[in-house]
Amino acid sequence: YPYEYLAGMVTLGLRMIATANRFFDALARHRGAGTRSPFYLRVGIAHGPAAGAVVGMIRAFYCIYGDTINTAARLCMMANRSQIHCTSAFITQLGTSSRYQTQDTSGRAQAGDGVAAARQFAPSDLDMTPRGQLEVKGKGLLRTFDINGWNREALPPAQSWSRGGDDS
Repeated sequence: YPYEYLAGMVTLGLRMIATANRFFDALARHRGAGTRSPFYLRVGIAHGPAAGAVVGMIRAFYCIYGDTINTAARLCMMANRSQIHCTSAFITQLGTSSRYQTQDTSGRAQAGDGVAAARQFAPSDLDMTPRGQLEVKGKGLLRTFDINGWNREALPPAQSWSRGGDDS
């Protein structure tokens, strides 16, 4: 997968958590001190194959399913409050995805749009906390991480899906 897709998943998760926290904090301010809602958002990210299809005839909806989706859901359940919990496979996939790279007609990698040469993701690009090996139902022991945000010097480039605002 292109780096931008993977980085987009992390950025989306971080923005969803930040938005949910702002909403519940504003609600607590409106209701008065000490009334913070017990609801928190948790995000689980796994990497692997998945399938999707439109289900239903009258009330059709798109359903995504597969072992990867089940793993992400279980990671979500095991995540701490307002946290992204991911597998080492996701981190590894980020590490094998190049960013800022285009191919010319000869197949040689070139920098795109005036950006420096191709660069690989490094684990240091993310502020992560290792969670160690956790027992995940149906998967056994998985090495997992909490993603706390992007390191400032490694923020992903602005994307067409970006709506601006804070990238942390």
